[in-house]
Amino acid sequence: MNADHVLEVNPSTGAVRKIGEAMPGTMKYTNLALAKNGNIYAAPVNADHVLEVNPSTGAVRKIGDAMPGERKYLSPVLAKNGNICAMPCDADRVLEVNPATGAVRKIGDAILGEWKYSGPVRAENGNIYVMPFSADHVSVFVPPRKCSCESDALQGFSAALQSGAFSDLEVAARDGSVRKAHKMVLASMSPVFASMFAAPMQEQHAAHIGLEITSESVLEIFLSLLYTGNFGNAREPLVPDTLELLQAAHHYQVSGIASVCQAHLINNFAVNNIVGILVVGHHLVVEDLKQKALDFMMRNLDDVRDTDTWETLPADLVREVVAAQRGQRLKRRRSAEYEFPEGAAWNSLSKPQLRRALAERGLGYDGSREALLQRLQA
Repeated sequence: MNADHVLEVNPSTGAVRKIGEAMPGTMKYTNLALAKNGNIYAAPVNADHVLEVNPSTGAVRKIGDAMPGERKYLSPVLAKNGNICAMPCDADRVLEVNPATGAVRKIGDAILGEWKYSGPVRAENGNIYVMPFSADHVSVFVPPRKCSCESDALQGFSAALQSGAFSDLEVAARDGSVRKAHKMVLASMSPVFASMFAAPMQEQHAAHIGLEITSESVLEIFLSLLYTGNFGNAREPLVPDTLELLQAAHHYQVSGIASVCQAHLINNFAVNNIVGILVVGHHLVVEDLKQKALDFMMRNLDDVRDTDTWETLPADLVREVVAAQRGQRLKRRRSAEYEFPEGAAWNSLSKPQLRRALAERGLGYDGSREALLQRLQA
């Protein structure tokens, strides 16, 4: 709320530490919501962004566009569809966060007034009920529901994959393992497969093709993701398997599998695997994964350097790590010299304070208060 860092407590050891970058200001966040992916989300009260905390990696980041103003939202809640929703206090619309993508948006019609609603509660029917604070009525929010027959359709595809019924193709991994598949499913999910089966080439009529996958276990997971969008009966992949799946997803241009793999990797960062993840993120030009891996590495650099994998880090990435380390030191030094450090609660500052904050950064400080805020938040 008024503290400057997220506080992390390890119940197993009793260790307590501050994580993430400093966040000056008052009444920044109040209550939290735990998403199904294990991340924690806080809606902004006087802060300017939604806050996302990944407990498995210690990563703390602000997501979505900046939202000026005070007393915007109080308590977020996990909706039945897996998204996080926050009801408006002084804000004018419901806030929705998609944990799978990090997307933040405002939904529904505008609701005018101040101190409108306090804490929401999700009922068994999936609706979210919000008690009025200064509003005139109880508010009921009905989150979008998935199609009721979706699970049946996915079960049907899963059964087709497991039984091989009506299959017209065999796919093989490099270790010689073979699984039956359906050209229609593969072509509908991947433009590479679609071109392969449509073009006048050998694969158009072939009933057996080799994939850029090394083992039976990874082949099974890849097909399960293609058919159902989840791991299905396959075990949850280890990090090395997930890295191979990510590379296969990029090779066959299956963006959905790539997103699942990236999220799984981010949730499983560790000092003994972060080098491999950083290398693959760099090689595939997956900037979000690469940057998060680099951030994790910088927070745990001494421990990472003690691992055997550190010696395998390519020279160009070693240079990036060194540059990032210099940047951290420079940023800390510069922040210490500022009257108003980076991450300050700009919305809580007066116009003269905003002008001083811009001046000490060598930025122009003329214009309206809104213009000054935009300049600092850019």
